[in-house]
Amino acid sequence: MKGFLFFPMAVVAVAVAIAHESQAASSLDEALDLDGQNLQTTGVSAWTSQASGAYDGVDVAVSSPLPDEASAQFTVAVSGPDTLSFWWRVSSEEDYDFLQCSLNGTVQREISGDTGWMEEIIVLPEGLHTLTWAYVKDESEGEGEDRGWVDRIRFASRTVPAPRYPAQAGLYEGRPFEIQPESTASGATFALVGSPPAWLQLDSTTGALSGTPSAPGTYSVAITASNAKGTSEPQTITIEVVTLGDGLASTPGQWQWEGSAPWSSQTVVSHEGGSALQAGTIDHGQASVLKRPVTGPAIVTFWWRVDSEESHDDLAFLIDGEVARDGDGAALAISGLVDWEMRAAFVPEGEHVIAWRYRKDDVNIDGADTAWLDGLALFEDDDPDADGLTTLVEAALGMDWLDPGTDSLELPWEEDGKLTWRLTRAAPVAGISPLIEISYDLKTWTETPLTILTNTPNLITVQESVPNASFQKFIRVRAIASLP
Repeated sequence: MKGFLFFPMAVVAVAVAIAHESQAASSLDEALDLDGQNLQTTGVSAWTSQASGAYDGVDVAVSSPLPDEASAQFTVAVSGPDTLSFWWRVSSEEDYDFLQCSLNGTVQREISGDTGWMEEIIVLPEGLHTLTWAYVKDESEGEGEDRGWVDRIRFASRTVPAPRYPAQAGLYEGRPFEIQPESTASGATFALVGSPPAWLQLDSTTGALSGTPSAPGTYSVAITASNAKGTSEPQTITIEVVTLGDGLASTPGQWQWEGSAPWSSQTVVSHEGGSALQAGTIDHGQASVLKRPVTGPAIVTFWWRVDSEESHDDLAFLIDGEVARDGDGAALAISGLVDWEMRAAFVPEGEHVIAWRYRKDDVNIDGADTAWLDGLALFEDDDPDADGLTTLVEAALGMDWLDPGTDSLELPWEEDGKLTWRLTRAAPVAGISPLIEISYDLKTWTETPLTILTNTPNLITVQESVPNASFQKFIRVRAIASLP
């Protein structure tokens, strides 16, 4: 009897959605904020608009009740390149019933469970595209309200830009920085409003903020973005500049801080003598974070110490906001009373943000209630001291990666039609080794045509295995990084 009654109900639900598709599409355009962008929904099935529960406080698109193994969807056609942003939430059986957004039939984002409002940003390539939002149910059961909501769909080229910057930024005096916006302002022009500090620069095309703070203090910076549709309301960023001291004097780069209090230098507790960094003084439920952008592959080594409430207030090393792991797979986080320990972490290829975070829970205090960092060394695929070689290569060849002076390598020469190159080196950093490659077109690089003639602790010499009459020969040294 249950199966007999259920099937007609499913047919009725779908029939109602189809019968009212035209009406639903009209109201959906307004609920999704598409009407002001000259865009319309199509293929609407089991989605309606409602006034309550909207992200923008006006109206929202919501999926209708569905039987198992059914879906509710709508589509929007648009031309790229462009940037899409939208807000959505779902109340569903977690990991089984999903709210999805697809691009040309391929799922780009999906959420399940019981979420709050979340924003998604998707970059659309050039060409015609079909975007589909769908609430999809599996073959059995349901949880929560068993539906999804979508609101405030925006295409950058069709709306007034909405630049997004962090509301606050913690900088250090004398340390360079760069802050990139997360913005859907495609093709926008950015501008500073008011009287920003003289050390602050804004790239009018990308919206990137950069500079080197010359004095501590709190600064308020306002930025607008403009395109053919108009100019945005100013977004204000509060920048707090503090003095770091010499705890990172030998480690160049764009060091910043965030949280409730900055890390700073002190000389009372250190591993190597002299200065070491200490986390800022924080209260329950707060954090003190020291961070820096890094170009991987990279290896980070450091000494750290903590004196805190064990298993509750901890010091952790993060990569892109997630607790990193060492070569043995152990989480890089410590709590309680831990004396100086040396740790190493590998940062994968690409652009990342590394951070040290001291964080407190909501109750209790134990020990000195703080953390320290000393002897930090960073070897990355970048040249922060501008001496012509990345710190990875300098470490692989045993050079002084802390010396900002220009390093030089011996020039290669040709011997019997074979390109030959000799590199002198000192003791390399553990886990970092040189890799020498050759190219005949500056496009394809390989080590295969090279023979290693000498490989000692102080010298490495390579030569083409067979004579090559090419008029163009290029040779380079890179570095391979892995945890020792």
